[in-house]
Amino acid sequence: NVAVRVLNVAHHFGEAGDAKHVKALQDTTMDIYRGELLALIGPSGCGKTTFLRCLNRMHDMTKNARVEGKILLDGQD
Repeated sequence: NVAVRVLNVAHHFGEAGDAKHVKALQDTTMDIYRGELLALIGPSGCGKTTFLRCLNRMHDMTKNARVEGKILLDGQD
């Protein structure tokens, strides 16, 4: 039973073409199942925290931050 479905999520800081533009996530897709234990591991700066902030919409408050793709919770966008 899928609880969270992440489809082609990308995250950008800054405007495209701007020297400070950073694409922090690219084409991230995964299913997280109800009751599943999930660990995000990787080196510093690889996008773990950015991904988690996409899930809980913390970037909605960040100026020039943009999330693309879909994050579905129990089938709801």
